[in-house]
Amino acid sequence: MTVVDQTNTMRLVLLVALLSILSSASLPTPEGSYKILFLLPYTTRSHRILHMTLATNLADRGHQITMLTNQAPSSKHPNIYEFTHGIRETDFDSLNYFEFQEESEQILVPPAFIFEVLARKLYHIQEVKDIYNKRKEFDLIVIDSYINDVSSHM
Repeated sequence: MTVVDQTNTMRLVLLVALLSILSSASLPTPEGSYKILFLLPYTTRSHRILHMTLATNLADRGHQITMLTNQAPSSKHPNIYEFTHGIRETDFDSLNYFEFQEESEQILVPPAFIFEVLARKLYHIQEVKDIYNKRKEFDLIVIDSYINDVSSHM
């Protein structure tokens, strides 16, 4: 790992730590409730933890959260609605990343075929179509940076 990589990693760790501290602080309930959509069609466990922490804290403050994920629903919060798209190829736990990556530093990079599968299958799922049709009803849409790669496979 280069010095630049270490510096960027440290900045990211500090940012996550700061966001965790701020999200757990006592903040007044907002005057209004917002509808927030988390589009997470391909997330790892670590990304899921980060997004779920943010979503739970927003839900605790009265916001309505909708989450599209590749993992089974895990929240029991009444303000969080989660659904899994069910595309088997994106099941992170069933993949052996050592089979897909030739170099060890690429081990955390998702295999390209996952994005191709998402690009081909995701919009055929009725709940995804419903969310797409209601996209303007959301006040905020949160998207994992991984999914930006899907558009290059469409």
